[in-house]
Amino acid sequence: MSVNLSVDSARGYSAFPQTNRTSKTTEPEESFADTLARGSAALLATPQEKQDYARDLTQRLQAAGIDTSNPIALTTNSSGAVVAKDGTPDKEKIDALFANDYKLANQYRKIASTELMQALGTEYTPYAADYQAAGSDAARSAVWQRYQGTFSALEAAGNDLTLSNGKLTSRAVEMAQSSAAAATQNGLPAKLVAQIERSNQESLMATVSGGK
Repeated sequence: MSVNLSVDSARGYSAFPQTNRTSKTTEPEESFADTLARGSAALLATPQEKQDYARDLTQRLQAAGIDTSNPIALTTNSSGAVVAKDGTPDKEKIDALFANDYKLANQYRKIASTELMQALGTEYTPYAADYQAAGSDAARSAVWQRYQGTFSALEAAGNDLTLSNGKLTSRAVEMAQSSAAAATQNGLPAKLVAQIERSNQESLMATVSGGK
């Protein structure tokens, strides 16, 4: 999974390369949520799909004799195959389960992609608020420099899901939520942050629902 993390304007950060803008000084015309909504809804998983998949995956693992009482950390390797992280008990069995069922693996990748989009949208919230509060081109450039590493870290964690107690959690989503909370505590306007976050979430949910 690879996401273009270049930012060319306040709202030029985009998961879709064709929408990136070319000027750092031009007033942004499209939000991250708007850009996301123009993507392919069919590639996004609904919350219900995620819930059902976690339940089914737990059952499949148990049927294969794999202990699911402890968290199971999953990811994808350099070839895109879904695998258990190194050090995970029964790693070979888990890897084989995904290798022998392309539908199971594809659904994992679909859910991971959706979770990454959510994480990027969450991180975009304080980024956009910070950008809008900047008073000069230099300040806006500094904003991007501050957030660039976080966006890259989210992308790197985008394939990491953990199965625990019959539920899937995304490391990227957890990282983004923690980062956004810290940014708000550090003085970003709470009203502006809430407004952007609400817009992002509404557009994401509308996009996911439209793909069903």
